[in-house]
Amino acid sequence: MATKNFLIGDVLRDSLETFKGNWALFVGLTFIAFIISAIAGSIDNALFTAPSPSGGGFRPSLRIFSFLAGAFISMGAINVALKSIKGEKAEIGDFFTVYPLYLIFLVSNFLFDVAVGIGFILLIIPGIYLFVRLQFFGYYIVDENTRSTDAIVKSLRKSWELTRGIAGKVFLLDLALLGLIILGAIPLGLGLLIAFPLVFLANAYVYRGFGGSAVASKVEPTLVGPAAR
Repeated sequence: MATKNFLIGDVLRDSLETFKGNWALFVGLTFIAFIISAIAGSIDNALFTAPSPSGGGFRPSLRIFSFLAGAFISMGAINVALKSIKGEKAEIGDFFTVYPLYLIFLVSNFLFDVAVGIGFILLIIPGIYLFVRLQFFGYYIVDENTRSTDAIVKSLRKSWELTRGIAGKVFLLDLALLGLIILGAIPLGLGLLIAFPLVFLANAYVYRGFGGSAVASKVEPTLVGPAAR
């Protein structure tokens, strides 16, 4: 029986090649995303941060606007990544044109955060597992361009199906991408302008390899077993 597989090195290499092919766009959009995040964070701090009753500083603030902005940024970044790996010329407008999908994406993102959050409360490991299995929900919503409320749950189910048999490999890819983010944060955070686009591109390659339409001359899923012969 054939099993799904992919090579992490190939995914990272192809993601880097795609980044280099349109680096100005990726860097520019990441910079815009940082600005949007900073503004949202400032609004949260201004509206929802209050002095601690004990007088020892401030209580943690609600991150409502940061959550709303984060969903919008992720949705736009996913659209740019998916378009790029299909061999199409992505443009800055592609970051914003998916706004009609925002409410569906937002609710799915909320359910994803709740599921992962509950998993982390249950001794962390369940949270990591749920993150790995459900993290591609946004790629399905954007790729299918679906505005149906059925997509809220269906996107999570599709991500679960996509990662069946490759959850361990996806986890290792996530660790590699986390390492890139940590390294990118060291030189005054400038490396994040490269690291964050690579995260979305790498996940787009995995999604397209197993859950979406064919990738243009890039990473192809590998079959292991009799069917591969």
